[in-house]
Amino acid sequence: AIYLSGYNVSVGKKGEKIHDDHFYLLFNAHYESLNFVLPPADYGNRWIKDIDTENGFTNGETTFNPGDSINVCARCMVILRCPYVAPI
Repeated sequence: AIYLSGYNVSVGKKGEKIHDDHFYLLFNAHYESLNFVLPPADYGNRWIKDIDTENGFTNGETTFNPGDSINVCARCMVILRCPYVAPI
């Protein structure tokens, strides 16, 4: 699995920090399905399944919480997204 942080992704024209969503990419090259455990809340408080190569694009209705277990089918990939929330 790979975690891609959306914090301080870039700097804008006025020097402002630009933020984006976080992404968690789960790769299973094994010939059997595998379970992956999501990272703790420090990495994201809600994960939305955007792509599952077994089923294609999803409608964003499948969500997961930190520490949840996700089953990834054999030779498949799942992309999860944690939406960026601007601090108040």
